[in-house]
Amino acid sequence: PAAERKEVGNSLTTWISKCDHIAIHDDYAELIAKFLNIGEIQKALDLIEQLLSVRVSNISDTPEYRFEEWSLEHFLKKVVPDLGRTGDIRALDLFARLLNESFTVSGERGSRWQFFNTSSLPAIEEHEQNQEYIGHQCYLVFAIRDIALALATSHWNDVIACIRRYDDRIFMRIELYLRARFPKKDLRGTAELLFQEEILRKSEFHHELFHLLKACFGDLSDLAQDYYLRFVGDEARLAEIRERRGAIKDENWPRIKKQLIYGGLIPIADYLVGEWKTRYEAYLAEFGEKPHPDFEVYMEGGRLINRMPTRPLEEFTACSAEAFANRIRDLEADPESSTDSKSELANTLRDLVATRTAEFAAGAPYFSGLPIMYTRSFLGSIRDYLETQRPLEPNAWCSVLKLCSFEVKQYRNVVEDKRNYRETYMHLR
Repeated sequence: PAAERKEVGNSLTTWISKCDHIAIHDDYAELIAKFLNIGEIQKALDLIEQLLSVRVSNISDTPEYRFEEWSLEHFLKKVVPDLGRTGDIRALDLFARLLNESFTVSGERGSRWQFFNTSSLPAIEEHEQNQEYIGHQCYLVFAIRDIALALATSHWNDVIACIRRYDDRIFMRIELYLRARFPKKDLRGTAELLFQEEILRKSEFHHELFHLLKACFGDLSDLAQDYYLRFVGDEARLAEIRERRGAIKDENWPRIKKQLIYGGLIPIADYLVGEWKTRYEAYLAEFGEKPHPDFEVYMEGGRLINRMPTRPLEEFTACSAEAFANRIRDLEADPESSTDSKSELANTLRDLVATRTAEFAAGAPYFSGLPIMYTRSFLGSIRDYLETQRPLEPNAWCSVLKLCSFEVKQYRNVVEDKRNYRETYMHLR
């Protein structure tokens, strides 16, 4: 009866507000489903809001949740599909508000979450790149995504208006994702986004923007297409990137410049004609297909695998293991060397070990004492080689094990950051 439902709902809300931790998620999910089935949508939303509300920790300035991460994931998998089927925009608004409040509570507005793509959630869709980063806030993003997808067909304008109510960049990423999933809807609105310099320039938007361009670039107006192509080849933009990266040698810049233009053309390759098509095909012939071009950074086993080298691998064919290790030490000793140039050399080392495994494995001790990213690239490539069931010669094994023995005995002053620890030192060990 309605009177009893109201009493039960009010009693539960009061009791939950006094709880610091809740584990019986299935019971709450079933109750919420019953409320939704009888049309008590607001009662269900009120209960969800109380369960998922964020509080400030008494110990530190971090958000606290009543559900553990695994419990929250299980709970949302049960309730979100039902919420999407209601067709009620209030469900989307609730989760958007909860996510926004979690930023406020955790003090993350304008700081870490401004770099959500590369440090906290590489993709809005379900993707293996997300696996290391998922937490409470990420599950809220997934709930927003799934409810928005369920409502978008019949409530597109309301969905976009709800998403735009909040100014954190993650909400813009969600909108870009939705537009890529519904590329024929509101092409004018999509074109307006492509006129926003921040969206085109900021790396946080790269993944969703890539898929949006791939889905609908051919349907955009000539004006919008021309604007994007001018942006890709804009000399001022390229010069700004060079200045931001720092210490790029003049002899390397022409190749890097072409790679930057190539990266901007990849998502729209199917729509290119004339001069731009010719340029794209020339870049493709020179650099080959870029692995995972929809990600600025793509990690496998703690290794970056999708950055194109500023110099072709052939330039290092005459470089011995000892000579290459000395080249790394020279670069590390150079105060003007950039982070990009160091990352590139680590990637080149990985590729050299992959193509000349026996030689470099025998010279493994030359790489002792180098910064973690080089040793990780070296050993990662050795591991990949071994996974193909190919053996190493005994002397090469001895050299590799000497390097490993040296590294595990070293003291590392690891930065007190969980993600940095996980992606560097733990993978190396």
